[in-house]
Amino acid sequence: DDYNDVAHLEFNNQPGDMVGQFIDHPDVVGHEVTEVSFYLYRLGGNTTDTYDIVVADSNAVIRHTFASNLKVSDLPLGSSPSDAVKITGDTGSYFFKSGDRIAVRADQAPSGYGIEIAQQDAPSSSFDKGYRSVWGSFPSSAWGQWTNATTKDLKFELVALSCPGGCPPPRSRSDRCPTPIT
Repeated sequence: DDYNDVAHLEFNNQPGDMVGQFIDHPDVVGHEVTEVSFYLYRLGGNTTDTYDIVVADSNAVIRHTFASNLKVSDLPLGSSPSDAVKITGDTGSYFFKSGDRIAVRADQAPSGYGIEIAQQDAPSSSFDKGYRSVWGSFPSSAWGQWTNATTKDLKFELVALSCPGGCPPPRSRSDRCPTPIT
């Protein structure tokens, strides 16, 4: 695939810092998202650090947590985006709103190089309904705001329950049409 770079949650970050993907896709915004996946690996160390897979709004308020307290030490060791593995959070569901981001969130200040998140850079970036977005303390100018990189996309997948032409009123979860978005 074209994922040729990584984004980091590393030693310069603080608890609550996030690397995410802004999404403005019509099959996601306004629809129920049931799972979110990122492609991750670690460079080394971090035997006690944990992270979450979340949805955060434009003010970095956590709106939903798909997975929490995941151990960095459970990620494979690696040195390039091709070493990343798919990590999925599927706890509950969330109706995605305009301005939301899916994100990997540090639970504490990383004790080393931390988490590497596979991403692609333009011109190979093909997801035209969003971009990489970082909330954090490094660089210090980023604190208190999302820093957007419109020429980068994280490697992610999500499942949004939607159907072309609209979904029928659900009687049960199986009545909905799952549409994977990557």
